[in-house]
Amino acid sequence: MDLNGLAYHRLASNTELTALLATYDGGPAIFNSEFPNDQQSGWGGSEQYPRIDYRFNLQVNPERSSSGYLSVSVYTENNQLLSDQIETLVRRSLKDMLMKPSDGAPFCVSWARSDGFLLNGNAILARDITFDILEYPDQQSTDPDPIMALSTYIKDIIPDAYVIGVDRIGDYTDPADAPVFYCHLENIALDITGYSQAEITWFNTQISVHLLSPDASMRLKLITGLSQRIASDGEIIMLDDSPMTISGLTVNNRSDYLRDGQMVVNGHYGALKDAFKDPGLRKITLSDNW
Repeated sequence: MDLNGLAYHRLASNTELTALLATYDGGPAIFNSEFPNDQQSGWGGSEQYPRIDYRFNLQVNPERSSSGYLSVSVYTENNQLLSDQIETLVRRSLKDMLMKPSDGAPFCVSWARSDGFLLNGNAILARDITFDILEYPDQQSTDPDPIMALSTYIKDIIPDAYVIGVDRIGDYTDPADAPVFYCHLENIALDITGYSQAEITWFNTQISVHLLSPDASMRLKLITGLSQRIASDGEIIMLDDSPMTISGLTVNNRSDYLRDGQMVVNGHYGALKDAFKDPGLRKITLSDNW
């Protein structure tokens, strides 16, 4: 499914939510970007409120570390209690759910703000609920790959968990059913302070680990247990069978697990100088038309 389909089916599958909405053409009054006009036969001459309109904006927002936003607008007749109830159900439907569009990276949404206002001479109460879109793109790089090494290590240690980049992610993955891990590359730096060898180049890397789960006690238990196992092992074997030595590890359970991750792993590893992959760039030209 595409982004719009994912949002619609997630909201429409919440029976508590749809029970509160008007119906249109036999389905819940949930629309993408525009409402059908009041004279459309799909309304069947019945009530047209409450109803929901949603839309995506995929403009990256560096300040909020987001890949855009999802805006869900709720319209009710001037009924504050009902509007509050629908917002609660909308946020519950979308919170923490990992969604995977057919043409993009997996993502979660994080509530950012809600704004209310009145329409039609104060007859209609509207509420805009804004969610940040937080993407988890593929982090696979080259050989040896510290991200894939750590991701595979986590999968081996916690086989019941989903690990983005290792497991196949479907349309929806609910972290309430099984925890979801995501390893994100923060940086790789050439190690010029240590010893050198003619055949090996040494690197330092920093990787943040996100544990997506709505259960705070589960997050704490799993992330601390994983950190202790990594510290105890002292190294992670990479996919080319070389070791990545653990040079540092930090856990911060108060961090925003959707944005920043709760654990940072520092590693030190070497790469054979004749093993670097050709990036495959050919015939690059520069145009004078800037």
